[in-house]
Amino acid sequence: MLKVLHTSDWHLGRELYHQDREAEFRAWIEWLIQTIQEEQIDVVVIAGDIFDVINVPTGAQALYYQFLTRACRLCRVFVTSGNHDSGRFIDAPAELMKQLDITVVGRPKDPADEVFVVEKDGEAQLIVCAVPFLRQEDLYNLLPLEARSDKESITRRGLMAHYGDVAAHAEALRERIGKPVPVLAMG
Repeated sequence: MLKVLHTSDWHLGRELYHQDREAEFRAWIEWLIQTIQEEQIDVVVIAGDIFDVINVPTGAQALYYQFLTRACRLCRVFVTSGNHDSGRFIDAPAELMKQLDITVVGRPKDPADEVFVVEKDGEAQLIVCAVPFLRQEDLYNLLPLEARSDKESITRRGLMAHYGDVAAHAEALRERIGKPVPVLAMG
């Protein structure tokens, strides 16, 4: 059996009444690493809002990268951006992260490139749909020209189209695997 830990909304770098909270964040990350170890977690999913602002303070970046370099030795890690995150910033180290078996999806990609299989003991155990926060401009670009009429339509149709495509890819992958593998959707 695969153990999954879901987390989100870290908001690293956030201050409280102009007070630095790095010590709190560091203590929380230590607790999280300890929990991953004690509970023998196989997969950690971080579903957005890792940072509090798009222009990420260096201290917050350091905490994030310290967590990832420790966590990847313990389990498989998936990260998607949230509405507080810069998708470009999250994506920037993607190639490096792949070498550490960390999957990051900061900006929308081809739906097939947001669907991943997690194996344990050589067998598929989980399908992860790692969908980042979809901004208005992302949704606009996902739609054909005739569907780009108004803001509400763009949001509704864009979300339906993207999540529908991701779900279709996950289902096709599940069929190729040939057994009822659970699907975990982030987004």
